[in-house]
Amino acid sequence: SAPRGLAFDPASNRLFVAHTGYHRVMVYDVDVISNGEAAINVLGQTSFTVGNSGLAQNRLNGARGLALTGSTLFVGDTANNRVMVFDVAAITNGENAVHVLGQATFTTNTAATSQTGLRSPRGVTVDGSNRLFVADTTNNRVMVFDVADITDGEAAINVLGQATFTTNTSATSTTGLKAPEAVAAEASARLFVGDSSNHRVMVFDIAAITDGEAAINVLGQTSFTAGSSGLAQNRLNAPYGVTLLGSQLVVADSTNQRVMIFDVAAITNGENAVNLAGQVDGSLAPIYSKNGVNDGPNL
Repeated sequence: SAPRGLAFDPASNRLFVAHTGYHRVMVYDVDVISNGEAAINVLGQTSFTVGNSGLAQNRLNGARGLALTGSTLFVGDTANNRVMVFDVAAITNGENAVHVLGQATFTTNTAATSQTGLRSPRGVTVDGSNRLFVADTTNNRVMVFDVADITDGEAAINVLGQATFTTNTSATSTTGLKAPEAVAAEASARLFVGDSSNHRVMVFDIAAITDGEAAINVLGQTSFTAGSSGLAQNRLNAPYGVTLLGSQLVVADSTNQRVMIFDVAAITNGENAVNLAGQVDGSLAPIYSKNGVNDGPNL
């Protein structure tokens, strides 16, 4: 029911799926896949047959973004205005989270615009410097946490999209964001942000972060001051997911019903995608001028 986020553990061949509609994370053994196979574990619920939301150390409410580093799983627990942290080295169904960010305790879910608070966080990612990036969607910002050693409710160390931790104004500019949904980070060089309501992907230099710093590149728009949706080889419409595969950035271009692939080894603002999935012509070649739902041999 409305799966949104994915994380893969290559060490154990486990796939983690944010099962948003049933407020849980499902865990699959994908070493050898059988169509429709059963999950091996569940987080956020105590069994596979319940799906109600909850507020507790072992519950979730609208889980969306997932990020895995080692045996630590970060879950964007959107409607609880927090990020839950689970130890998944060995999972017990319905186990407790080991830490929480965005709230001081596991029994509060107040939305906040502060250095410790979150408001509808969605996408999450971790870089090679033990920094967690959280798309704090309704606050129109990306929060950066040091997760080398986590303290419940700890303060963020940096913010992008806003000049300070106490503002949340949306903007279409080199520094602003409007409802960021997704984040993907290189080891410690660049951060890619799916800036959904600006219909673009913003690229930030994260080697050293300054609060509210300007993006270095933009995809989906030809300039930093344009924010309309579009249907073309260089345009996007509500990008809800981003992930990196080597030097390629894969973007879930949701309202255009397609997945766009950009070469980001070297970026030119507003550059064309190099490939796509989900919209093809009669010869199964990519076609960038259509976005219908199931209107041919596509997604």
